[in-house]
Amino acid sequence: AARRWGWTLAVWILGCRAEPPPSPLPLPPRMLWAWERPEDFSFLSRRDPGAPEVGVAYLLATLELRRGELVVRRRHGALRIPPAVVRLPVVRIEAGAGWVLDGGLQRGVRDALLAEAQAAGLGRLQLDFEALVSQRPFYRALLAALRQQLPPGFGLSITALASWCLGDRWLSALPVDEVVPMFYRLGPAGPELRAELARGRDLARECRAAHGLITDEPMVLPPTPRRLYLFSPAAWQPGALDAALARPGAPKE
Repeated sequence: AARRWGWTLAVWILGCRAEPPPSPLPLPPRMLWAWERPEDFSFLSRRDPGAPEVGVAYLLATLELRRGELVVRRRHGALRIPPAVVRLPVVRIEAGAGWVLDGGLQRGVRDALLAEAQAAGLGRLQLDFEALVSQRPFYRALLAALRQQLPPGFGLSITALASWCLGDRWLSALPVDEVVPMFYRLGPAGPELRAELARGRDLARECRAAHGLITDEPMVLPPTPRRLYLFSPAAWQPGALDAALARPGAPKE
């Protein structure tokens, strides 16, 4: 693993160039990820009116691909978000290794995503799919088919493994508005990768609209401003966001 990350880092350093980032989605500068567990974001309505706006990217559903079958699992954890807080629905896709993802299944997933987007009624959606190398053609085709069916102006965001924005680049030219690299849980090369980011190295151009961080690891920001997504290993509490933002290297208010 260390050798693989070392090669990724070397390719990243050699391949970085100063290019402008893509245009960001019309979302707040900070988004809090809310996964399956119960979450209560009522405290966001009590924040200082002068503080930067904070939105919530919440898990809406999980699409499980099981040997040619599609199972839709809706969110079970209770979720409370004040009406004034901007929200971004997230759909996670899970597929087992070695399973055949054919055109019929692709259409089923596309239709399920369209249904979830319509049910949410927010004009935007984020997809979370840690696609294996063999599943990337399926994901590319799925995103293209989904974009064709979505209405004009619909915001489409996807998460990405950090490696996809370093040496293992395959996200360029995807029909999405935002790629969110999850720059955490980086393995043995984590300290070196963070050090390179702190020295001004940047991720691939297609990954410069947003950046994902976790609250229990060092927070190293990219060299240029972008939307920040924060994930917490524990449920968000009234003081959790302020505590995270007060840490050295964290995104400041």
